[in-house]
Amino acid sequence: MTQINFYLYFRECLKLYDKVTMPVAEKHGLGYMEFVILIFLANNKEYNKASDIVTLLGIAKSHVSSTLDQLEKKNLIERVKDESDKRSSIIRIKENAKEIITDGRKAQEEYWRMVVKDIDEEELRKLNETLMKIEKNVKEKI
Repeated sequence: MTQINFYLYFRECLKLYDKVTMPVAEKHGLGYMEFVILIFLANNKEYNKASDIVTLLGIAKSHVSSTLDQLEKKNLIERVKDESDKRSSIIRIKENAKEIITDGRKAQEEYWRMVVKDIDEEELRKLNETLMKIEKNVKEKI
């Protein structure tokens, strides 16, 4: 595998993810980043602060802040002061977001089925091991 093949593979995976999930965002009147952040929060309940989104998704703080404002205006999330850190807020998903999250998770499951089609459990296990090594190598250099 060449460097360009490696890059293109992941780029193609992202393009397919967008193709499968964007209809959900559009159906519910959400922009791309609104959907990405909402589904991230729903799937990762332990990461419920804006700083978590910035760090883990690599999105600019200003973009995260404006997107959270939009989600709050659409009554899909609420921000409450973190009692342990007064400078920070905890993001909570509101009941109004339930259908979006259900649809989003179905789209993610569909995407995963497409990606792993014809790949057996052993191949997936080896791929996971390899990707974990790549992640370790990258983190050591960042």
